[in-house]
Amino acid sequence: MTPLMILGAVVFELRHNLSGTTFEGDTDFAEHKVLGGSSLYEHMTLGERERTIKGTTFPMDPDYGSAAAVVAALDAMREAGQPQHLMRGDGASLGWHLITKVKAEGEHLAHHGVPHKLDFLVSLTQCDAPPVTGFASIIADFFL
Repeated sequence: MTPLMILGAVVFELRHNLSGTTFEGDTDFAEHKVLGGSSLYEHMTLGERERTIKGTTFPMDPDYGSAAAVVAALDAMREAGQPQHLMRGDGASLGWHLITKVKAEGEHLAHHGVPHKLDFLVSLTQCDAPPVTGFASIIADFFL
C-alpha cells in the first residue's frame, strides 16, 4: 500500500484515514518608523513553523487493528522528544519536526472500553536536523 505520509518510523496509509494537514509559518520583522512616511520593515528571522496531521482510525475493525497502535507510537515519540523526519507520500521532504502534542478522541465505546472510532491530531513544530550523532541514535532506537 502506498504511504500518504511518513513521520519518523510511523507510516500513515489509507487505513489511517488522514483527513488533512495544516501548515503555519511566521516570519519576524523589525519595524522602523519613518517621519512623514511609511514604516520600513527589516527581515529578522523565521518564526515558528507548525504543522498538524489529522486522521481517523477504527480500532475495533480487524482491518485497522495495527492502525490503533499508531496513536500510542506517536505519543511515545512525543515523550522521547527526538526530532522526526516528515515526508509526504510522493517523496517530498517536509523537514525535521518535534512532536509537541498528540490528541486522540474515541467515540462509541465497546463493552471493554475500546472505541469503535478514534480521531487523532498530531501537532508538530519544525526544527533543525539533529546532529549526526543524534541522528545515529534515533536510527538505532528503531532497531533496539
